[in-house]
Amino acid sequence: MSIVKNTKGMSYTNGGKGVKCEISVSVKGKVIRDSKSMTITDKTPEEVIVRSLQKWKDETVAALKSGTPINPDNKPEISWTIAKAIDETIAEWVREKRKKSTIKTATINLNIIKRLLGEHTQLHEITHDKIKKLKERLLAGEECKHENTEGSVNRKLSALSVMLKVAHEAGFSGMTSLPQIKRITENKTKRMALTPDIQETMLKTCYELQEDDMDIFADLLLFTLLTGLRRSNVSLLKVNQLIMRGKIPIIKISYEDFKGNRDHTVPLVDKAYEIFQKHSYNKFGENYVFTKTDGEHFTGSSILHRFNRLKTLSGFKHMKNLVWHSTRGGFISNCFDVKHLDPIAVKNLAGHVDMATTMGYYEESEAAIRNTYDILNRPDESVKTNNISPLKVVK
Repeated sequence: MSIVKNTKGMSYTNGGKGVKCEISVSVKGKVIRDSKSMTITDKTPEEVIVRSLQKWKDETVAALKSGTPINPDNKPEISWTIAKAIDETIAEWVREKRKKSTIKTATINLNIIKRLLGEHTQLHEITHDKIKKLKERLLAGEECKHENTEGSVNRKLSALSVMLKVAHEAGFSGMTSLPQIKRITENKTKRMALTPDIQETMLKTCYELQEDDMDIFADLLLFTLLTGLRRSNVSLLKVNQLIMRGKIPIIKISYEDFKGNRDHTVPLVDKAYEIFQKHSYNKFGENYVFTKTDGEHFTGSSILHRFNRLKTLSGFKHMKNLVWHSTRGGFISNCFDVKHLDPIAVKNLAGHVDMATTMGYYEESEAAIRNTYDILNRPDESVKTNNISPLKVVK
């Protein structure tokens, strides 16, 4: 078996000069598979072409031996386009049975990269210089009309890195070696918890707004503060996720949709259950609970947009570390300071594996600090009952 390659004139691809080839596989002089029109640009490394053709030949041999029908239009690919690479990456993740929420987020990030670089861009055309410029465009928020955080840009760069790796391992990155995609060093600031005063002000402002589904969003925000659920779990909450354990209403989140990669349950207090019933009225099964007036459910970006608008209208625009995820901090701090729950119970409600993660969200309130101070400042009754004099401060 041999590979025959014949030049068939010149063409122009991606603004660069290229050679259009006819490539076929023959057995004893008889052509059995013809690709007819593979275009190789002048930037395609020769060793990449050879490797791709060899892979194509090997697949043909395997198909012949197994009796698998050969598609006469099947063409050997030197380098996937970004659009093709995204499809193959998502398919790979589905086969690996990754979490649905992870796949959904990565798909969004990859599609943003596709829009910025162009869906017909070949992977071997993604150079260090292009990646550098891509970082700058992402930070400037070119795709969403506002600046992105370092963390948001890093998530998109991570998705790009994985996409290139999948293509390279399959032999279709068109690169001799993958470029190193360095994450941006983040200026991390601790998220502040949504304190009771801020919660009250924002909710009051939200309920008073008569525009853009903000009354529904106010219920969604309050529901989040009462349950501590993540943004994706609230926006994609469905009616059939409510189960009853005795008389206790509970929200169950499948391990496929939960960050901890395990099933998670959270009980609904009376007010949260009331909100759930209000928005699930006349909805069934897999219908979304929180839907806008147009019938569509709230997306992650629509929640952030409304939260940031509400933050500005409530007079908290200057608080950079007050973000949507502060709702989880508010929930956890409330569990500790107001409800005085056991730390293990709070960890389980938040769905954390490690207690350190839970405590990372906790911000002790002024009332809690005052209470702690009062207890520490109180005379030790046990010392008195044992007829031992309390410690005296010697000046």
